[in-house]
Amino acid sequence: MTENANIAPLGSLGAFDPADERPNMVCVEHVSMVFNMAAEQLDNLKEYAIALMRRELMFKEFRALDDVSLCVKKGDVFGIMGTNGSGKSTLLKIIAGVLEPTQGTVQINGNIAPLIELGAGFDMELTARENIYLNGALLGYSKKFISQHFDEIVEFAEVEQFLDIPLKNYSSGMVARIAFAIATVIVPDILIVDEVLSVGDFMFQQKCERRIQSLIKEHGVTVLLVSHNNDQIQRLCNKAIWIEKGHTRMIGPAKEVCKVYGLVGGREGSAESESLILETYASESLSDDTANFRKIPCEPHYPLSAKMIPLEKEDRDTLTIARAEDPVASMLAASLAALKDAAFLQVTKGFLPKTIKWEGERLIPKNIIIVEGQEPIDQLTLEYVAIVFPEASIERLSADSPSQLSLRVYEHGMSAMNPWASSVAVTAPHNKADILSISPYLFESSVPLLYIDEPGVIPPGVLEAIGSFDSVILLGGNLSFPQACVSKIDDSVSVERLFGNGPYDAYRKIGAWVKGKASHGEKAKRNRLIASFSDVNDVLAAGLIAVRQDADLLLYDERNMDSLAAILKNLRENAPTIQSVLIVGAADSVKSATTALFPKALSSGQL
Repeated sequence: MTENANIAPLGSLGAFDPADERPNMVCVEHVSMVFNMAAEQLDNLKEYAIALMRRELMFKEFRALDDVSLCVKKGDVFGIMGTNGSGKSTLLKIIAGVLEPTQGTVQINGNIAPLIELGAGFDMELTARENIYLNGALLGYSKKFISQHFDEIVEFAEVEQFLDIPLKNYSSGMVARIAFAIATVIVPDILIVDEVLSVGDFMFQQKCERRIQSLIKEHGVTVLLVSHNNDQIQRLCNKAIWIEKGHTRMIGPAKEVCKVYGLVGGREGSAESESLILETYASESLSDDTANFRKIPCEPHYPLSAKMIPLEKEDRDTLTIARAEDPVASMLAASLAALKDAAFLQVTKGFLPKTIKWEGERLIPKNIIIVEGQEPIDQLTLEYVAIVFPEASIERLSADSPSQLSLRVYEHGMSAMNPWASSVAVTAPHNKADILSISPYLFESSVPLLYIDEPGVIPPGVLEAIGSFDSVILLGGNLSFPQACVSKIDDSVSVERLFGNGPYDAYRKIGAWVKGKASHGEKAKRNRLIASFSDVNDVLAAGLIAVRQDADLLLYDERNMDSLAAILKNLRENAPTIQSVLIVGAADSVKSATTALFPKALSSGQL
């Protein structure tokens, strides 16, 4: 995951209760931790000794923690969150006494049971029975104590039948069961848990959670919990701290910290974009009085095209179909649907969405065009199609490579009532973000899409087809289209290249290019369609839907706050004229975008 470049403190959206008189169990005051890393690699002891004598032994400072403070009261379940490398585990090791801080102080009141590295100290050649005693001894338990609690440990770990089998024959989940059972056999004053609840199978994770909750509720144990699971921190903890690159970004009630972290944590982007997102969340100032908000999550077997079939016009006499798992075929089928004013549907193997079965009688297409690549649509799905549309004639456009399939679709489109435009777009299968970004323009302008099969090579058939157009749009950088292959394009054809450094950068550049192509008299779009780049296969139909719903397609990168902020600005600047907003994609993406963009509509039940 991309780390958030912002480290400025955000404070807290809710303060601790100053009247809380419970005793302090852990007090961390202005703690910093600096590690020295060698400035250059020394391959042997001789080189090290020479550098030391010459006083040329240089180190770089790595500040894992920088002035971190927190206070944990008795009975608190305190969550520590942040991206990888933020200093969470380092902080726990300092609290547990494993590391000595470079600066600052740590005060502990009570005994600690650290669950920092489950399974450390196991000998994989020994049996589970022997390892229980060995690991217990390393944790400071006497042999008598382990013997007294042996049955309890075995029962929790559920390894009764495998006690005398060497640990090397155990799965990692079974080893984790034993380690957790040993570490929690006592009732400590302070329990430190570092990513323990993310190991093992789901049932084991639930069992671990119940054990921890039992220690909290029945014995008043204070818990410090590190987890990448935002929901887990919010569910188990009452307080939390968010650390980013060693700096405290936010500390306060877990519910509020988790909400803010869920909005901007682990994402790259400018401080201005972060502020805009947080301001929207905190003030809920985005007007939603006029816009009609909707969200359509795409479940398995229900890609976006299937969900949108009920919105199709009844008088479309043609239906194009492609496999949802084949993005090349799907995009080509959508392109053909745009040219022929046809309905478009993505299907999955052996499955026809119920939506289609319900809408079959209403659509009644006369012609069905199936676009399929190397893996054709399976026979069972074809039988479903024939049953739902018994009177339709079926034509199959098939090819073994993306380039040949795109040529077949292009040639088939030549017979359409509305011809292709004088421009053509050419791309490679892996440039999905570029294709999705420009798709509304391609569909609205009847620009055909051709594919190459491998980077740097334009197949002869595609090269010949390009020569019949006035201009070509190359979707891809030098890797896809090096100058050597671009130079083979006929000199009479104008060449434009569109690409970016990452999905959002490509979307911005392509959007600016399309805006420059638009006529000054073009009417502004009344609606907005919002989708995530991370759901490209699910939302390949978004471009076609945007054209038919008179909507601007607003795409965002979930890892990039600038992309979300750009959507917020678009919605705010055009709020008076926007009639509806539709958010589409995988369920998690839809939830994330809804929370960031429309907190007021979400809390009011509109979304």
